[in-house]
Amino acid sequence: MNIIAISEIGRAIGELKSGGIIDYPTDTVIGRGCNLWNYNSVKRIYQMKGKDFNEPLSFACSSIEEINAYTEISFREIDKIKQLLKSGSHYTFILKAKIKHPSINLIARNKKIGIRIIDHPTVKMLTKYAGPIITTSANFHNEKAPKSIDELTKSEFAKSADLTISGKCYYGKPSIVYDLIDDRIIRE
Repeated sequence: MNIIAISEIGRAIGELKSGGIIDYPTDTVIGRGCNLWNYNSVKRIYQMKGKDFNEPLSFACSSIEEINAYTEISFREIDKIKQLLKSGSHYTFILKAKIKHPSINLIARNKKIGIRIIDHPTVKMLTKYAGPIITTSANFHNEKAPKSIDELTKSEFAKSADLTISGKCYYGKPSIVYDLIDDRIIRE
């Protein structure tokens, strides 16, 4: 990461901690996020996307170990996550939510919550220093997710973020959604 990217990360961490909404590159597509614990920011993302409050959002955390703090996860599920992450594919894992918090209650459905461990240096830095962040694609609901910052900046959606971080996505396709509770793929 160069000096400019590090200064962008610092600004993004400050934005997240103060309730801001950011757009950022991930391993899959351009993401939009906020601090998971800022309920008003989470609501704002729903409104920006035009997404109903009864639809789930996922969040990114920094490690498999951190998942345990938010979910009721079994050793079998931990092993499955490790196995799937080693496969080189990109996943959102659906698990049973363990904690009660207004933001978690908003983004979870039927006590199920979506969690990602994103293998991208930008997201790793953000989650390490700002804590867990909402991670959803940077687009209006049911529209195509942008694969690059350049593609994002050409859209109306880009104007609603408080900050956009430069960088590249590696994969260019949304993550696979794997429900570990029911042991099935929801989205491929």
